[in-house]
Amino acid sequence: MGAIADVLAQKLSFSLQDPVGRQLTKLSTGRADAAVPTTLTAKSTVITLAEDTVDHTGGTFTLTVTFKSGETFTTGTIVFDRIIRGDSIHTISTDGTDHTGGDFTLTVLLLNGETFTTAAIAFDASAATTETAIDVAATAAPITGWTNGDITVSASGADLQDGTLTLTFDGTSVAGPNHVLTTMVDSRTGGVSPTPTLVNSTIGIEYQMDVAATLASITGWVNGDIVVSGGTDFQAGDIVLTFSGTSVTAIQQGTVTVDDALMTGGTSPADRVTITTSGQGARPARAVLENLGVIAIDATPPTEDEDASSTSVTAGPGLQSVSPNLIKGLMKEAAAEDGNNDAYFSIEAALYSGDRAPLMEQGTVVLP
Repeated sequence: MGAIADVLAQKLSFSLQDPVGRQLTKLSTGRADAAVPTTLTAKSTVITLAEDTVDHTGGTFTLTVTFKSGETFTTGTIVFDRIIRGDSIHTISTDGTDHTGGDFTLTVLLLNGETFTTAAIAFDASAATTETAIDVAATAAPITGWTNGDITVSASGADLQDGTLTLTFDGTSVAGPNHVLTTMVDSRTGGVSPTPTLVNSTIGIEYQMDVAATLASITGWVNGDIVVSGGTDFQAGDIVLTFSGTSVTAIQQGTVTVDDALMTGGTSPADRVTITTSGQGARPARAVLENLGVIAIDATPPTEDEDASSTSVTAGPGLQSVSPNLIKGLMKEAAAEDGNNDAYFSIEAALYSGDRAPLMEQGTVVLP
């Protein structure tokens, strides 16, 4: 049995006892082209986020990624000029109106699911007191690999009445992609807290996508499944997102939207997001249709989710040598592997636009 029959029997669930399987065996056994490829070249989705038209000088943006499966996630706020993955920096803002009593707690959630909550921290606590409260809570949790000082707390004033408190996640146990989220329960009294009180100003698109995808429980997600490359930020050049990980394979092609309304001091391009490369899976049924000459080989075939009205399929040179039953079976499988009925109808339209004779069997059109 030739290579094509092997692939179809295994991957497309064709029984070699049915007409399709028997015909395919006849076609592939002993043929010179029996070893032709039976998969298309898989391609990762590549999306380009365009450089600023006029460089922004401040503000933040978020990214929302939606997959063909319907799963989606939205990043936290990303500072306008921070693209490269790095350590997380979170800021507790200074009082709007000075508090006079009460306390607050901080809860830290790590990517591995470990978490801790501090004891109550006095409203006028210093940076050193806040860092000690964090050390005590993380040690008691316990956080794997924790060393006191892994989260460094610094202040722009004596306390939150005078300035901000900044938490830098730079220790081994919380650095880089290990940190997820910090939340604050504010029980201070006698003053007014700013909104928001705590800002998770995490550095980097890739880091933020890892965090958001993990929190959204994207099926099979592994950190780094979407790789960020290109310019260091939107002011330096285009940013490129490559959907290359297992959980974001070509059939799970993603779309991205950028909410940059809060970026300031510059101008965003009219078309920030461009799909540079449409993702594509192996698509064995479509590959076999091409390699048997039923449809013409297309170096840039329509994507799996493309509507039939926008496709450009043409009949191939081997159309009349292939059984109508086999063609119909492969067309059904092409639609199934794409998860899109338009794959069937686009091929059907291409074959109908040419010579219909190959679709006739004993005077009857096989296709509906």
